[in-house]
Amino acid sequence: MFLGGYSLSLQLGTYSSDLLRGSKRIGLFDSGVGGLSVLKQLQSFAAANAQDVDFVYLGDTARCPYGNRPGSEIVTFVKEIVTWLNGQNVDAVVMACNTSAAMAFEEAQAISRVPVLDLISHTAQYVATHATKVGVMATNATANSKAFSKAIHKVNASMEVVELGCPELVPIVEGDKLFETETTVVLSRYIEQLRNENVDTLILGCTHFPFLKEQIARLAEGMLIVDPAEVLTFNRKDVIERIVTRTVKVDSWLTLGENSTYNTEFYVTGRPEQFERSASRCLGQPVRSVSQLSTTLLGVMLSAYETDGTLPALAPVSSRQNSIVETGLQSTVSLNTASGLPSN
Repeated sequence: MFLGGYSLSLQLGTYSSDLLRGSKRIGLFDSGVGGLSVLKQLQSFAAANAQDVDFVYLGDTARCPYGNRPGSEIVTFVKEIVTWLNGQNVDAVVMACNTSAAMAFEEAQAISRVPVLDLISHTAQYVATHATKVGVMATNATANSKAFSKAIHKVNASMEVVELGCPELVPIVEGDKLFETETTVVLSRYIEQLRNENVDTLILGCTHFPFLKEQIARLAEGMLIVDPAEVLTFNRKDVIERIVTRTVKVDSWLTLGENSTYNTEFYVTGRPEQFERSASRCLGQPVRSVSQLSTTLLGVMLSAYETDGTLPALAPVSSRQNSIVETGLQSTVSLNTASGLPSN
């Protein structure tokens, strides 16, 4: 996948790049494994800047997918998660879920004590000046909200934007069915709809979708494919010049060493072992020691914070024990399956 024959604005994402570069501990979240595509880009960003940074990743797998849920419900989930991440002493929060950003970005900013970054606004700045007609593949909630259209039209009011809900794709990624025949059939149907609209630029408007970009790029030949996580972290002139001249693939311009995950803490609200399997395949390396959070805990923490501003920190748990830890408002389950890369 290439970011085509276009130049990227060197001012794009200056604020976010400076903020990310100055952060020592970054929190990010998604409804499931989709946000791992953003984590990979942030890790590459850290490697490019010789940055020592820790990551805290929360996948709300017990309530995944978000795409077909009511907006009010998503707002509540986002407020709960952002409050919890603030309690983990992060320097910044990245909304690695575009459905969340589409429905609750302002609410996330309002409740957070640290800066909150989204992917939609940065992507809009880029495509608004480098495309003719934009197609967006997203969840139903994001597509129906017209979040990308609204953001793009703030920069270029005349830009044509087609937002397409693709509800079948998140379950495909979460179910680890990336390369099955039926997946190609589903993708072909969606991309054909956008091709019939004569779009020249295709935004992967859900963070799950970059894990399907190999198939998407093949089926959408001739379109400029944009991964919003890549746009968020692009800031180096030398890298941009190499992309513009087509001398490097976007997803390989900065590669991480084998088993390089930085210091990343993984948390889920659903089954840790299921997340470990899917995440290991998505990241191409083992993901172990995933801790489980109760959605009840998240709700209690939000209630406490809205009542008196209390942000209880999560109690440390041993990755070698299957235990429930409860200290006041703190409650988590730590599970360790000690599994490596799952077999195909």
